[in-house]
Amino acid sequence: MKTLTRIRLVNWHLFENTTVTCNGTTYLIGVNGVGKSTILDAVQFALVGGQREVKFNQAAIAGGKRSLAAYVRGELGTEGQRYLRGDATGVVALEFRNPDDTFFVHGAVIDAYEDGRSPDVMYFVVHNAQLNDEWFFQSPGQLFDTRAFKRRLEHYALPRRAKAEVFARVEDYRLHLLNRLGQLRETFPSRIVKGLAFTPLVDIRHFVMEYLLDENLVDVKTLQAQLETLRHFEALAADIRERIATLNQIGEIDQERLANRRRRITNGYVQRRAQADTHLTDLKARRLELDEARLELSRAHLQRDELAEQIKRAQTALVDAQVALQTDTTAIRERELREKIASLDAELKQLRDSESRLTAALIRETADAKKLCEFLSADGLAMHHDFTSQGLSSFFLADA
Repeated sequence: MKTLTRIRLVNWHLFENTTVTCNGTTYLIGVNGVGKSTILDAVQFALVGGQREVKFNQAAIAGGKRSLAAYVRGELGTEGQRYLRGDATGVVALEFRNPDDTFFVHGAVIDAYEDGRSPDVMYFVVHNAQLNDEWFFQSPGQLFDTRAFKRRLEHYALPRRAKAEVFARVEDYRLHLLNRLGQLRETFPSRIVKGLAFTPLVDIRHFVMEYLLDENLVDVKTLQAQLETLRHFEALAADIRERIATLNQIGEIDQERLANRRRRITNGYVQRRAQADTHLTDLKARRLELDEARLELSRAHLQRDELAEQIKRAQTALVDAQVALQTDTTAIRERELREKIASLDAELKQLRDSESRLTAALIRETADAKKLCEFLSADGLAMHHDFTSQGLSSFFLADA
């Protein structure tokens, strides 16, 4: 059995760049309008091909009027904006896994036009290779159109044993696809269209005639009995689901209790961590203050050393000043003494000059006294005289 593994949609209605991964049985669940039928229509188009045989949006609304061009351009149907895109290129690709774990990919690249022309479609089948976006994108967000895609895939370096085939005619594509899927009959595309346009199963006869084989080849009563059995099991399943829901609710309550316990533990841890962070911050602040105090102490020690050095220099300067002062005092005293000696020398000189003058005067007086004595002797007069070492001190006359 071949298994669908991935659905690749680019510019397909509201899906601009989407990959749907399938793993075994895949359920498409969601409210109306989320795109379930859009994905089924993409699968239908990739499996059936062509634009006439495909019936879009039959699974959601009977008689839907969506078209291939409307899907590629993103028809909205609103008055303000009817389409999401103008001229656009879209990609629909399906990846299948073979029983031997090899892969093949098939699908189509579609060019839709704003002027209303019919879309151009290029179909492809790639054997023994997995889905690769490099086949479709020439740059991020920029798709190859149909012609460029054909050239791209024909010249792309595929893995070893891989092979790519590109078809412009839907008949050729369908023939190769049916062989690739397992030599299916030509009725397969029409059954795919019917199978994807399902409605609630209420009439077994209508279901058999429309979707399975002819009624003559099927035991309708057995199918009806199996349907009744299925409904019985569905009721049992509903009861089991209700019990499971109750158990799930109990489990959720228990999980909530565990979560609350973990939350309390976490909150306590966070609180203690916050307290530890606060204490750590305070410790860092205290350490910073201690470092600052140590720095201030070091600065004070440096200032003390500088002051001690300055005191030493001041003491040295004081001693020098005292020595200089003493030297200056001695010099001043010496100068004064020299000045006094000079003054005394001047006075001594004056005295000596006076002595010289007095001596000269004494000598003259002595000479004059001798002459007087001579004159007196000549006149017969007696004279008493007294000469001192300083000259004539006194004299007097007397009769002989």
